[in-house]
Amino acid sequence: MTTSKYVKGISLMMLAGAALSLTACDKDNPTPNNGGQVEPAKVKFIVTASDLEKDLFGGAYMKVFDDLTNTSRTNVSIYGEADAVKSFDGYTQFAFNHTTNVFTASIYAKGGSEQGIGKRQNGLRTYTYSDGKLTVLQPLKIDKFGNVGAYGSYSYATELGNPFVMRVDAKGNGQKIAVDFSKWQINGANPDIYGITDLGNNQVAIAVSYADRDSFGVAFADYDLNVSSVITSTRAGHGAAGRKATRYNPLVKDADGNLYAFGGTATSDAKVGAVRIKKGAKEFDTDYYFDLLKASDGYRVRKAFHITSDKFLLEFFAEKGKAENMGATGRFAVVDMSDKSLTWVTGLPANISGCYIGWGDSYNGKFYLPVSSGTGLLKEAAKGVTPTVYAIDAATARATVFMTLKSDNVIKGFTIATK
Repeated sequence: MTTSKYVKGISLMMLAGAALSLTACDKDNPTPNNGGQVEPAKVKFIVTASDLEKDLFGGAYMKVFDDLTNTSRTNVSIYGEADAVKSFDGYTQFAFNHTTNVFTASIYAKGGSEQGIGKRQNGLRTYTYSDGKLTVLQPLKIDKFGNVGAYGSYSYATELGNPFVMRVDAKGNGQKIAVDFSKWQINGANPDIYGITDLGNNQVAIAVSYADRDSFGVAFADYDLNVSSVITSTRAGHGAAGRKATRYNPLVKDADGNLYAFGGTATSDAKVGAVRIKKGAKEFDTDYYFDLLKASDGYRVRKAFHITSDKFLLEFFAEKGKAENMGATGRFAVVDMSDKSLTWVTGLPANISGCYIGWGDSYNGKFYLPVSSGTGLLKEAAKGVTPTVYAIDAATARATVFMTLKSDNVIKGFTIATK
């Protein structure tokens, strides 16, 4: 080999190595800019707050902020401020559709106002988001609130105890869809719907639960909610956790499109775990089971949120073995679903089980969790807690302070608006 060819060969090898070093990453260290998403410094997010004393009865205020790298915001006031968007109705859950830029907030009955959707009326309200501004659309009433979410170009709200979904388009128009489970009834009864997860390509997966059946059900449907099949796993029990009439979606997708079903409220301790449906499959993966009761030393799962890659933030009930509807919560852990490992989160308040835990969101390997003083919804409310949004790092499971609000605010939600 000549010297020039040798140097050329070495140069090509070095360039290839450099390319690999720039593109390769492990699951704990996502690629810079989160795989092509907006830089954290340019990300905009919505913070929703209520009044500590009035809570749901005092409505809510929403304000748009930017820059996830700015951790110097302290003693911020949102509720009652002139530069925040006011709602006469009180909110509990939130969703953002990043396809249509529509922000959705759920209205729990106690939060329904005569000046808003109507006194003690369940429903949802949508807002269009553009250039850092929220524009309100009309509210939509539902009979029994379950939860809210988004898929395709739609937002939605489920109804507890009924196979109905209020589907909302980008203009705020609602369509009440009766999901047809007639082919999959058990003893003449339809299953309850606990959440809808977008699979893309005009497909969704619906978390369902049958009465008196300790199993986890998943229905597959198109975006019009025409059901094509229903599968059940008897290895994981049902994931029907909630507070009062509110329910939490126990079927969550990872970054690769795999679905994980969390059976946190299973009747049998042996079924308090997670099962998996691989991307593109419509059957449960018989080779996968994550025993969450064993990994957590006896605690049951209440909520599950995706953070990054195959890592999730799980919220557990505070007492071992219990999963009561109004039971204390507040134990958090980061779980790696591939490694089946669990790491308890550190850095949160010691009295968090008495705090109001708002609806959070994730971005670039962190989950942003709102924590405030307890409200009237809690049996033993913690007082004097600084309303704080904590950033929980998926790699370390450590929570650090991202921003704080004034003491008379309750942070109901933290929602990423830019991706």
